Amino acid sequence: MAPRSARSVITSAVIDGHVSERVESGSYEGAAIAVPEAVVAELESQANDGRESGWDGLEELQRLAELADEGAVEVEYVGRRPSDGDRHAAEEGAVDALIRDLAAERGATLLTSDKVQSEVARAKGLDVEYVDPEIRGDAPERLAIEDFFDGETMSVHLKTGVAPMAKRGAVGEMRFETIGDEPLTEDALREWIGEIETATRASSDGFTELDRNGMTIVQFGEYRIA
Repeated sequence: MAPRSARSVITSAVIDGHVSERVESGSYEGAAIAVPEAVVAELESQANDGRESGWDGLEELQRLAELADEGAVEVEYVGRRPSDGDRHAAEEGAVDALIRDLAAERGATLLTSDKVQSEVARAKGLDVEYVDPEIRGDAPERLAIEDFFDGETMSVHLKTGVAPMAKRGAVGEMRFETIGDEPLTEDALREWIGEIETATRASSDGFTELDRNGMTIVQFGEYRIA
């Protein structure tokens, strides 16, 4: 086991490998790394949905376990898993608040790649280390789902097993229309989700507004995608 360090770090930035990189570089060597159970719950949900971010995060946790076995760092899981009420209130920041509370209780540095989380934590007097989300891949020139939009389309609704639908028309005259001939497959939706995630990370025109259990909202250019 690694010797107890005066440095204690609590992190939600496990998707991009930031924590293991810091351990391997020596900056976190011997530190006590605490991973909130709320973060683990999010990663499980994302992985179950087939999202790359969830699998990346679980791989990072496995790497941290290996580093702990090697004696380079201490790793522990802290806090409680979010309740249904917390998950339903995720958009209002309930889960982020759980993570901040844990950092405050432990007197730990909060390592995060969530810009809003970092600013709120600083405002509350916490020690914060913000890291930019890693950019992977090249941003596509346009998203595949943009093919569903035209000048009359207000929103597009995509669901596995159902043909694509769109809300079209002028204000007060909106109508739902089927805009595809075939029901969507799960593989097609996952491919589009992966493209959106890559584009959001790689483009200055995109950012993740919310990423919680069962709910992700991103803004990419003029599109708000949930």
